[in-house]
Amino acid sequence: SMTTSLQDVMDACGNAVFCCFTVKEAVLAAEYCTDWRKYSQEEIEDRADKWLAETSRAWAWLDLKKKPHLQFDVSADELPDNRDALDCLEKVWQNQFDSPSHLLKTIAADWCGGWPRFLHARETSAKPQPRIERGRHVEFTTLGTEDVTTVPIALIFDIHCNGRSEWCGVHPLHSDEFTATHSSRLGDDDRDTSVVYPMSTKTLGDATDASTIHPLISENKPSKYLLSTDANDTRKWNFNVSVVTPRSSETLIFSISNIAPKEVIKYISKMKSWEKDSGYSDVERWKDELEAEIREDVIDTDDKDDIEHYRMRLDSFLPDKRLLRCSELDPVTRLGVESEDAVLKGLDGDGHMTTFSLVEAQACYWLDKRNPEKKRLHLTLDYFFEDALWGGMFLNPRIKKNDGYSAPEAGNQSGRPAKRRRH
Repeated sequence: SMTTSLQDVMDACGNAVFCCFTVKEAVLAAEYCTDWRKYSQEEIEDRADKWLAETSRAWAWLDLKKKPHLQFDVSADELPDNRDALDCLEKVWQNQFDSPSHLLKTIAADWCGGWPRFLHARETSAKPQPRIERGRHVEFTTLGTEDVTTVPIALIFDIHCNGRSEWCGVHPLHSDEFTATHSSRLGDDDRDTSVVYPMSTKTLGDATDASTIHPLISENKPSKYLLSTDANDTRKWNFNVSVVTPRSSETLIFSISNIAPKEVIKYISKMKSWEKDSGYSDVERWKDELEAEIREDVIDTDDKDDIEHYRMRLDSFLPDKRLLRCSELDPVTRLGVESEDAVLKGLDGDGHMTTFSLVEAQACYWLDKRNPEKKRLHLTLDYFFEDALWGGMFLNPRIKKNDGYSAPEAGNQSGRPAKRRRH
């Protein structure tokens, strides 16, 4: 009888087989048989190209030639892949990169230890910060007195649905996102925070069209929600945020798990927390403020085209009783750590152990009933991070770029640290 070996199958359809593997499986298969290495390498390269093409350049671009009152956020996704798309990033990014694709490739293939390791983290999760246990040697690094103006700090956003990766975005931190004041849901005093929203036109959301903004980004609403899905969706959605720098490897700093849209709608409706006017009164206030600033010469009336553009933007917020908003209802809108045991750890300015409890997200939901036969739930998230977090938190140490065939499991990475400390 004719027998077919595994090698025969691989020789006949290696690429078709490897495209069904996870990154970890593709790497292990290459380690099992060196003859399969080319299939593994080709598959990793294909997935890297796909990630570069599909991932969001999740930062906003501003026309800095315009006056502050007339500036508008534009997603960097909409700009050509050249140096101009980096104009609104900190100089430390502009001096190092030639284009968004150069930036993304460096983060994935260098800072994160190589494409296999990086893509594996997208499929599963980045490694959490090092655990500090008395009597146990722990390797970690911190940024210390460095900040976003001297060292590039990138956030990586991931969305998973039922355990499957659905979206990824990269956001370089900017000093303009700092100095907000916010109190954590654990009841701490108000603290200086950075507020980040992944501005992108490649999200999983529908167009925001007539909706009001989510409260924290003023009238510069994004063109798309972060996520839009069927109102009866019972799937579990997870949202992860990790941080990486040229001095540290990727470290998971925030995770929201098991958001089920149908259950969210049910809870908000039960609490009668869909807002009366869904924020449209704020829009009317902005219109009044604009006209007052024009009368008081705060805005140069010579910029007639820009003023008219701004008026049209505010007029686009059209009240619709079938589009309901919920922006303030714990626990579904203020999401974060549930206990002191879950907070991030690090060092304070004096080098002593401390915790950072203000790491959370503010959710804003819209229940869209404009199509009665297909109701939708829309979601946006503003992320809050305590400013002291960036310099003091424990980060996974920088690891050497691997040879392309080594993808350790998330949470089991190793390498040479930038700094070593024993607690």
